[in-house]
Parts: sequence; structure tokens; C-alpha cells
Amino acid sequence: MPTKDKDVLPGLKFLKLCARYTQDLVWEYIKVELETIVKVFLTAWKNPVIIENSFEELVEASKGKKGGKSRD
Repeated sequence: MPTKDKDVLPGLKFLKLCARYTQDLVWEYIKVELETIVKVFLTAWKNPVIIENSFEELVEASKGKKGGKSRD
């Protein structure tokens, strides 16, 4: 049987309000992040970059030493 609002303690009402507010903030954050991901993906999709080197060549080039440290 559901509890009616008049039967709920004021502290629990406040916790419920805080939980709802936090949930709304999290959903808004997720929405903004997803919109950003979509924008970045679409930009990349519309502007492809062709790399002339093979993946193996890029890996080898990244292993080169620069100042005594590996570049990976």
C-alpha cells in the first residue's frame, strides 16, 4: 500500500526532493555529454582524414625516442 504524503516525515520529504533534484541534474549532464559526443562524431564524419601510412608504420613512429623518452 503506497504511503500518502501526509504520513511521510518532513525529513524524508526533503530527502525525496534532494534525490529528485540530483536525478534531474544527472540526466541534464548526460544529455549535454551525449549531445557533445554526437556533434564531435558528426564533425568527424563530415570531415574525414586520410592517413597515407599504415597503422603499423604509425605505431613504429610513435615508438621513436624523443629526449630519451618513449613517445607512446
